[in-house]
Amino acid sequence: MSCLQVTTLILVIVSTLFIIISLATDYWLEGPPFHLGLWKFCNSSDGCSSLPDLSFLQEKINATAPIVYVDCARGFTILTLVCLLIGVVAQALMIWFNSRLKVARKQKLTSSFVFLAVASEIIGMAIFRSFPGTENNTVALSWSYFLGWASVGFSSVAGLTTLYAFRK
Repeated sequence: MSCLQVTTLILVIVSTLFIIISLATDYWLEGPPFHLGLWKFCNSSDGCSSLPDLSFLQEKINATAPIVYVDCARGFTILTLVCLLIGVVAQALMIWFNSRLKVARKQKLTSSFVFLAVASEIIGMAIFRSFPGTENNTVALSWSYFLGWASVGFSSVAGLTTLYAFRK
């Protein structure tokens, strides 16, 4: 068991926790009377509701179909979560169990899934960043969104650590 392998596992676990928190919370976008997540919309006067319809935002931010941005970000973030979970399992197997796969193959598997998670999260975050209203400061991106970006950083370092451990 290498120190780099344990470091990679810790980084991937932290990244996975950040993605889970980011997915579960509803503070991706904030405006004066509301905040919005990937699953719920909360208004100061009406409380929280699920996200089937964002037509109320269309007049406020002069946009068409803002739900598409949320759906795309949700899909890519779920793909990120799945890839990170596979990365955690592969890294844990590499550390604690001596399975029949060579260590090099397991390290490649871990780094492949972690980098796939990074790519899918960058795409999802970029799509959500283009949410109508964010370019002219009508609405602001919030802490759940930035926690997703923190996950990208931790995942990137984890993937690079895995590749560095592979070279040693």
